[in-house]
Order: sequence, then C-alpha cells, then structure tokens
Amino acid sequence: MNMDPHEELGMHPRPRNGSMLHLQADHRSSVVWDAGGGDNLRSRRRNPNSVRFPQLHPRMVPLLTDLRFDGVSRLTGIQIDWSLITALIERWRPETHTFHLPIGECTITLQDVSVLLGLRIDGDAVIGVTAVDDGWANVIQHIFGANPVSPIPVASGLVGGRLKFSWLNSVFHSLPDDASDGQLRQYTQSYLLQLIGGILFTDHSGGQVHCMYIHLIEDLERCGTLSWGSAVLAYLYRELCKSCKKDREETAGCILLLQLWAWSRLHTLAPVPRGPSLNNLNIWGNQPGPHGLRWCAHLSFTDSGSHSVATYRLQLDLLTDSHFKWQPYTEEILAALPQHCREGSGIWRYKGPLICFCFVEPHHPDRCLRQFGMIQDIPSPAAYSHDLHKIDLKGKTDSNWLSIHRDHLALWIRREQLVSAGQVGDGVSDGYHTWYSSITLRYLTRIGGGHSYMLDLLDHIDSVQKGEREGDILAITAHARRVLQDNFSAGYYQDFPIEDRRAKEAVFKVKKKRVGHGGGRGGVNAPRRRGGQPNGQGSVHGKDEGDDHVHDEGIVLFDDDGGDFMRISEAVADIQEDEAERNGVDARAGDPTQQLCHPNWESVPPSNHLPIYGDSHDAVLYHSSHISPPHEQEDIDPIPPLSHPTLTQSPPHPSKKLLQQPLDESVRQQQTVQQPTQKEPVHMKLRARKHEASTHGTHELRQKK
Repeated sequence: MNMDPHEELGMHPRPRNGSMLHLQADHRSSVVWDAGGGDNLRSRRRNPNSVRFPQLHPRMVPLLTDLRFDGVSRLTGIQIDWSLITALIERWRPETHTFHLPIGECTITLQDVSVLLGLRIDGDAVIGVTAVDDGWANVIQHIFGANPVSPIPVASGLVGGRLKFSWLNSVFHSLPDDASDGQLRQYTQSYLLQLIGGILFTDHSGGQVHCMYIHLIEDLERCGTLSWGSAVLAYLYRELCKSCKKDREETAGCILLLQLWAWSRLHTLAPVPRGPSLNNLNIWGNQPGPHGLRWCAHLSFTDSGSHSVATYRLQLDLLTDSHFKWQPYTEEILAALPQHCREGSGIWRYKGPLICFCFVEPHHPDRCLRQFGMIQDIPSPAAYSHDLHKIDLKGKTDSNWLSIHRDHLALWIRREQLVSAGQVGDGVSDGYHTWYSSITLRYLTRIGGGHSYMLDLLDHIDSVQKGEREGDILAITAHARRVLQDNFSAGYYQDFPIEDRRAKEAVFKVKKKRVGHGGGRGGVNAPRRRGGQPNGQGSVHGKDEGDDHVHDEGIVLFDDDGGDFMRISEAVADIQEDEAERNGVDARAGDPTQQLCHPNWESVPPSNHLPIYGDSHDAVLYHSSHISPPHEQEDIDPIPPLSHPTLTQSPPHPSKKLLQQPLDESVRQQQTVQQPTQKEPVHMKLRARKHEASTHGTHELRQKK
C-alpha cells in the first residue's frame, strides 16, 4: 500500500486541531501562506531625544527615580525595527496571549516589564474615570496653572478628552535652573504625560494623550504606588490582539517593550552592543538602570538578521531551542540591577487579569513556565472573553471603570495568592510537543513548511525501512519532490521576488520606499536604514520622527567568487553616464528607477527558473537583506522548474535566461563586430564595471571618470 506523505505528513497552513486558535480566519498569518504577507506595521510614538520633546533636567532625576519612571526615560531613544515587530505580531495569538513559535508558547510577562523597563508592577491597579463633571480644562488649569482652551479652535490644546503634546511643549519646554519646587513639580508632571502618551500607552491619535491619566499624576506620591508595569502590559496585550488582524496597518502600545523582549530572547535576531553607553552622563551619571540599558549603545547588526519582514518570518519558522533563550536574566544580571527592578518578583508568575482602565487582559505565565526555569506541561485552556475584547474607550467618556471592573480588581488584590506553580527543571513534559503541534501553526511560510516537511518525511521513510509502516519509498520520495518543488518555488517567489526591470535584458530593481510622514500624521517614528553605517553598524538613535527620507534596499552585486561587491545604485549611475555620453542624452534626468523600468514590468510573466544560487559561470544578483552570497559553492544544481499552476503559464522571460546561461566571451566580441550599433546588455556592463572596480578600486575608477 503506497503511503501519501502529503496527506499523512502534510504541509498544513492551518492547525490540525482548530479548537484552540479559533480566530485564525481573521488573523494576519492566514494570508502569509498564499500572499507572503503585507507591509510593515507602524506605530505613532514620540522620541524624547527630539527637539519637540521636553528637555530633561538633573533636578528631575530624583523625582523620576522615586516614581520608577527613570528607566523608561533612559530607554526611549532606541530605534524600533518594524520588520521584526511585524514578524512577531504575526505570531501573536489573541486566544492565549502568547507568541506561538515552533518550539512552544512564550510571552511577555510581568518579569520582563520589571527587569527591562524598571516599572513598578506590585501596586494598585491603574484605573479610574474617563470624564469629570467640571471638564478636563479646569483640571488641567488646576494642575499646570494654564488653560488649554483657546477661542481659536486650532490653537486649543484640548481636543475632546485628549491633550495635545504641542500645548504641553509650549508651556513647559525647558526648566530654568532656578525654578521653584512648584515649577519643578509641574514640569515633571508634563514630562510624565508625554512619556505615558508617547511611549508607554501610545494610541492611533498621534501627538495627543488621553486626559484620564492626568488624575493619576496629580498626586506624585500616589502616582509612585501604582502598578504602571501591569497597566503597560495589559495595554500592549490589547494592542497586539488588535494589530494581529489581517486588515490592520498600524499597531500601538509600548512597542519598545516588545522589541527589548525579543532582543533579550531571540539572540540570533538581536544586534550586538558596541562601545560605551549612549546615556546622558550629565543627567544620570553612573546611576544603575534596568536591563534594557544594555542596548543604549552603538548597535552592530552584522551578525543578526537583516531588516526584512520576510527574512525574520522565515527565521522564526526555522527557530530551534538553541536559538531562543528561555531564561535570559541570569542570577548575575538580576543581582546587578537596581533593587526596584527585582521588587515584586513574588507575582512574576501571577495568573489573572491585568487592568488598565477599560482594558482587562489575562496574564498566562502557566503557558510559558520554561521562562521561569520550570518544566512546561500541557496547560489548561486559556481564558478568552469576546466581551472583554470588545470593551474600549469609544463612546464611553463618562464610565467609571472602578465599578465596571470590580470583580477583576478583586482578583488583582489577591495577586499574591494566584501564582502559577510548577516543577523546577528544563524542557517539557511527555506529550507536550505532540499536543502543541496539533493546535498551533508550526510555520507560516512555504519555505519554513518545506523544512518541517522534510524532517517529517525522513522520520516517515525511516519507519517504512524499519517495517513499522507500509509504503513504497520510491513513490513517497517522488511525491515529496513534487510537493517540495511546488512550495519552495512559490515560497521563494512570494517572499524573495526577483522582478524584471527592462525587457530582454538582465536587470535589477532598486526599490525606493518612502518612510515617515511630513508631520501631518502625528509623527510616525521613521527609522533610518542601518545599512548606510560602516561595516553594517547602526546607531540606536535615528532621526526625529516624522522626517521624510528615501532609502534603497541595499541591493549589491557580487562577483563570480562571492568576493568584493559594489552597490547596485553606483553601478546604475555609471552605466547611465556611459549611455548619456554615447547617446548625447542626459540619462540622469528624472527618476533613474523609472527610466530603467519596463513599461509593463509588473505584467511580465515570472520565470520558471529561480536563480537562487545562480550559475558558477556568471555573475548573479543577490539582495543583501534576503540571501547571502555563495562562497566557494560547487556542485550546486539550480532549482528545478516550477510546477505551481499560477507560475508556469508562460515561457521564461529572456531576461531571466541571461542570468542563468554562461557567456562565451569570443562569441560576444564577434557579435559586437558584426553589429556595432547593438547596445551591450546591462548585465555585461555590470560585470565589466565590477571587474574594473575590483582591479583599479572604486575610488580610482571614479577619479578616472
């Protein structure tokens, strides 16, 4: 009896048992298998290092330290990697409030908030009212001594129940050295509001903070006793649950916490801190801070994953236990932290609701006990409530959440009694992996699915050889070849496409993408490309949010031996200049990417050969953020022809053939003599330009030109 590995083993883009992930139909991951995913998510956050943020003053340090906001104040300059954030959100499951990785469930816990940010977690819940009888304008005037309401609506600092950051900046831009204690207090309260609305509880409004937080910072002594850490985590949980839907384009919440968590545990995707700390010693001196400060330095991304969501997505699909740190906070690290970063350790494994005004989100440390040095068993079903996930602030301006969530508040008060227990040790219990494989998405991409499929296939063949199963190994392998061929070909085309840019010539794509906004959307934090730094290094501090700038994707051209390289953009400029000299036309005028573009390049049928590794006789184009160049690769066969029905409707484009066929130099010279007016193919110009650059040096070549 022939066994069908496709049916028995299967490449299932959905869970085998859908009872756990019952929201999969609306999840972002549901489109990755067929379409490769969408653009990166973004969030509206404010950069305290920009000129639009209030300046820190040394006199504010004791107040911020007492409130436990000193760590956040020192961490906010870290640049966000939105590709990594997007890939992680694709793995977030709102049903369990955990990330579903191939190795098991993991999540951000109260321990991570305390250790990475230094916020207080053991305290009263952050909750209250969202409206006042006298109006927020009177409350703001009482606290800050200035009325935000203006006769001119545009100049008003109050928009409904939200306060504009611009109004706070105009009133409290800089603290004088001789300021009174009252002025110091008001300035610190203004700074706290901007940290709350711009970093910890970011929303989609842009440049505004909800007035419901003002009551909580009015009394600074009371403010220092609140569990801001649990509120930040509850708010982030809710935003992750919203942004993991397939129709969302933005995310919110404390994305800084998510990135620091990922860098702490996914060490193969994290940058390496180089050099001294970039903290302002004039303000903070040698005061110790939370663990997240280790990334407040010049960061090297040379050994980490490239800044592409497709690459991060694939790396997460291929994740193994050796690539994930279940316990990154060693005893030595914890001992070196300030005392307040270790306070509340008794509730790090608290299992119950986390509260932030209207948001109530369950905390499930029992599903990731390996993060606490315990053996992971099959957890109990997660508590998910459709009703709680529907509650938000829209249309609820006069709600008293203390009364609405009194039952959940009662559980939070008993938090020390609701701690998950477990057996100290490493690994998982018997049957965990079998259970987890049946209820989760083992992979999101076709390439990752093929990798998992091959491992299962080897186990299947081994069992057939041992006589444990019936089957024809030749039939099994033949069928598996077709399955892998189809899915690998489609996966590479979806996640790492090679586009045509000029008819009948082998060309490349220099993709220019506009990031950030010109100030019209509240200042989306626009990252700077790190590829422009020497040796692939980048700084944690980018330009101010909202700046418009254009970057390319870092495409480079490698020689036949995978050695030296030059940027494609430089090669384009040189080729265009040569064509301009020959044709008497200014080839640099206008947009070079538009001049190189085939008029109907998007409709050109894809090739049925994908030169992933290329031919050893010819130069091959690679994308520096996707595929590494071959180094001394021999005896590597090209990818077999595609059999995917949607990718083989037309014969391969001539431009793709040029990348795969070796060129006879004598034939090319003969053709040049016979047809002196025929233009030289672009890929030959690139090779000649590359050879000349490697022989004489790029600098000498430019001086020569």
